Amino acid sequence: VITQKGRVIRMRREVSYYIREKKRTASNELAHVLKKCIGQIDRSWKEIIILCIGSDRITGDSLGPLIGQQLSRYRWKNIHIYGTLDAPVHALNLESTLSGIKKRHPSALILAVDASLGSQKHIGYITAGIGPIHPGSGVHKNLPAVGTVCLQRRWHFPSGTAGRF
Repeated sequence: VITQKGRVIRMRREVSYYIREKKRTASNELAHVLKKCIGQIDRSWKEIIILCIGSDRITGDSLGPLIGQQLSRYRWKNIHIYGTLDAPVHALNLESTLSGIKKRHPSALILAVDASLGSQKHIGYITAGIGPIHPGSGVHKNLPAVGTVCLQRRWHFPSGTAGRF
């Protein structure tokens, strides 16, 4: 617990869960973990933004737009999808997209979805957790941290190749 200008603010430690993507029950585990993560958010929210980050121009970075494209087929009350193959959210427009989201959905919970570079031991895992992701950090880009809850699929590039992106 920390205080800021006389107010008490509860700080939650970032928590991550690893789900083996080829496991037969992976989709059920993912649904359970996301429900658990969202249920642990201490602040109130009225909407969910699913922010799917990435570019279809780079195969390893296309997870976000592909998931956004699949989810955009559905319509839910108070759930909004940002980032599809037709309208991707990537390094060049991330900050302006976040600004627009904050204006249109000021009390939304943001579920950030992105591909992520990871170590060899995390290949084949989906990571879900409480706390933001840091898009572009694996390729040394300085972008804002994103999300109240996050979902990532881990990729591995041989040493020295990530800097080429």
